[in-house]
Amino acid sequence: MSISELIISSVNIILTLIDTKWFQPLLIAFLAAIFTQRLNNSLTRKREKDNKRVETLKSFYYKIVPEIYDYFTIETDFRKGHDLKSHVKARDLKKRILNLISENTLYVNYEIHEKYRKVMKNKYFDDLSGFQVEVAEIELFHTIVEEYIRVLKDIENIDTKLDYQYACLLIIWKNTIAYCGDYGLAYPAISKNFYFNSNELNKKTLEKLRKLEMERIYSNEHKVLFRQILKKIVSEKSINKKEKDDFINEFFIQTHEVNNSHAIAVLSNIDINFGNLTVDLRTEYRKVLLTELYNDKYYKFDESKYDFNYDNKIFSSLHSELINAINYLKEKGLVRLEIDEQRTRLIITADGEDLYEKRFFSDEYI
Repeated sequence: MSISELIISSVNIILTLIDTKWFQPLLIAFLAAIFTQRLNNSLTRKREKDNKRVETLKSFYYKIVPEIYDYFTIETDFRKGHDLKSHVKARDLKKRILNLISENTLYVNYEIHEKYRKVMKNKYFDDLSGFQVEVAEIELFHTIVEEYIRVLKDIENIDTKLDYQYACLLIIWKNTIAYCGDYGLAYPAISKNFYFNSNELNKKTLEKLRKLEMERIYSNEHKVLFRQILKKIVSEKSINKKEKDDFINEFFIQTHEVNNSHAIAVLSNIDINFGNLTVDLRTEYRKVLLTELYNDKYYKFDESKYDFNYDNKIFSSLHSELINAINYLKEKGLVRLEIDEQRTRLIITADGEDLYEKRFFSDEYI
C-alpha cells in the first residue's frame, strides 16, 4: 500500500469513528485535556516570568535606579559646593552603582553587560580625549534606565514619567559632553536642566533622542536634530527668547585658540577664575596646580605662591576650573584633602610627587 493510500485509509477510519456514539465523548475529553494542559503550561510560564520580573526589580532595579538618579542630580547640581553636604560625594555614588552591577550580573542583560565591560576596560587604558570615560559611564546608566522602563512596561498602573525624564536627561548630558569636548565644560549647560519643561522629557522626546544616536556625531544632521530637541524642551515660561538662545548655545561650546598673554595670565594665577578653559589649557592648568602643591611642600618659604590651607566656606566657593582640577587630581590619586570642621587642606600624595619628579616635564599628559 502506498503512503497516499495509507493516509486516505486512516482518514476514512477516523471519520467512521466520529460517527460512533462512544467516540465523540472520548474525543471531546481528549481535546479538553490538551487545551487544559496547554493553558496550565501557559499560566505556569507567565507566573514564572512574573516572578522573575519581580525578583529582578527587587534585587537589582529598585536598588540601582534611584542611585543613578541621585548621581545625576548631585553631579549636575547647579548649587554644587554650596547646599550639598560635605560628606556626599558623587564618586562614592558612582562606585556603589558599579558595585551593584558587579554583584547582580544574574539580572543584567547583554546590553547592560556590554556597556559595563566598556566602563571597566577604561581602568586599563588612558583616556587621551579627556571625556570618553565619563561618556561610557553615562551610556551605561542610560542603558540601565531604558531597560528598567522596558521591564515596567508589562506592569499595570505603573507611573514611568520620572524614568522617561531621567532617560532623556542622561542622553542629553552625554551629547553635551561630546559637543563641548570636555566633561567640565558641559557642566554649565547641563546644570541648568531646571530650564527644561519636565513634561517634554517624555517617551516622544526619548524616541527623538534615540534617533539622534543613530546619526554620526558632529555631523550637520546630528547637530541640527540635537538643537531642535533642546529648543522644544526648554520651558518658555522660565526664560525669555534671548536667554533661551544663550542657554542652548552653551550645549555647543567649542574649544578655541587662546593668545599667549591669556594663557600666561591663567597659568600664573590659578586662584583667579578666567572662565572656561580650552582642553589644552586645562591640561596645563592641572600641571601648574600639581607644581604649586609640590613647591608648597618642599619650598614653603621660597617659591610657593599659594597657601592650599582653605577655610571651608572659601573652599566651597572656589571657581569651577580649580575645583574640577582638584577633583581630577584626586581621582588620579595625585592629591588628597584633609578636612576638619573649619579648614580644608590640599596635599600632594606620594604618587603625585613621583609623577611630578619623573614625568611632569615629559610630553605625557596627566
